[in-house]
Amino acid sequence: MSYGVHVTFETTEGNPPWMEAHDIVRIHDENDDLPKSNFISSQFKEAQAIVNTKVPCASCKTANDSDAKHCKKCAKAMPATNKSFRVELKNLYWSGNHASDSLASVAPFVHGRLEAIFVGEDGSVFGGAIIEDGKYTKCDVEMKLVPSGK
Repeated sequence: MSYGVHVTFETTEGNPPWMEAHDIVRIHDENDDLPKSNFISSQFKEAQAIVNTKVPCASCKTANDSDAKHCKKCAKAMPATNKSFRVELKNLYWSGNHASDSLASVAPFVHGRLEAIFVGEDGSVFGGAIIEDGKYTKCDVEMKLVPSGK
């Protein structure tokens, strides 16, 4: 069952989810299999603005693309990706046809931790997944009641 799937996410405070801006832009532009509602599309503009940012070379001050490994003028190494090229994943939704399947294809690019519960159109829970630092793990979902206030 993958039609009309809604994915509910939980994040953890100690390891919040994020993606490289370049990955968001590439996935958005190259992937026709994304569900109708997804966090890639909702964060595309932010990621695109980051990708289009020019980064000055520390040695010669030449403006380079944000993903440049070496300066285009002096060939010195550019700094490795830093936090300013990261996009914190917020507005986490992933809903539509084949949503549970397509989420697995994005997982290798997610850093941090997300927990997802797959819910069908009828409200039934039929599985879940944990994405942690690019690793996608299918999970069963167990629900239980725990008395409160005791």
